[in-house]
Amino acid sequence: MHTAIHFIQLHVMKQNTSDKSSTKCYYLSTSLLHVGNNVLVHGDSGRDLTLLATSLAQVLLDPHCRTVTGFVGLIHREWLDAGHPFSLRNGHTCLSTKKDQAPVFLLFLDCVYQVMRQYPCSFQINHSFLHTLFVHSYFSSYGTFLYDTPRERCKLKLHEKTQSLWSYLGDKKLLRTMLNPLYSHNESVLIPSIVPQNIVLWSECYLYKVDLTEISNTISSTLAAMETLVGKNENLHGKVDALQK
Repeated sequence: MHTAIHFIQLHVMKQNTSDKSSTKCYYLSTSLLHVGNNVLVHGDSGRDLTLLATSLAQVLLDPHCRTVTGFVGLIHREWLDAGHPFSLRNGHTCLSTKKDQAPVFLLFLDCVYQVMRQYPCSFQINHSFLHTLFVHSYFSSYGTFLYDTPRERCKLKLHEKTQSLWSYLGDKKLLRTMLNPLYSHNESVLIPSIVPQNIVLWSECYLYKVDLTEISNTISSTLAAMETLVGKNENLHGKVDALQK
């Protein structure tokens, strides 16, 4: 989690929203976590950077959070159920002012993207999965990211009036394009490098208006090539095992 906070601090500093007092609390919490103690992370309302810190820490520490089901569960638990104000931060309503808006959830996704680049085999999902979450958190045909709290969603009966984004992502054909063919379960704690030259622009997200068809075709062909290589690698391993016997 210490490295997680470095990632958060680096991104936040770029947006000039760094809070020195809360950062000190995060450093203290991460130090306690390294020696095996329980940690309480809290700052201000506890619905913004607090969620970012705890979410990223779990991605680095828990291999289950790097799988499809684990990552979706993390989003539900740490963001939707914890009450991150998506409507205010993402400008869903006319009540959201510029002062209220802040790309906190996008910042989390960007941090995960940076970790993915450094550990390309440790995540079951790929960059497209993250980008899909980003898009639907701002404008979506589904009700998953609408409103700010579970109470509001329940009161307005969103589960009856809208469909869930997770049902859309659960489509096997669609999900296949968002899985990492190189994924290998990794029990180790991820410790990404935080040097500036290793932090890159997430072009699939920030340059999404650039010929999406060409980018999509490139991604599809790359995934197909990677799956072919994985298949050949498995065949070679089988031949090696046979020769050893």
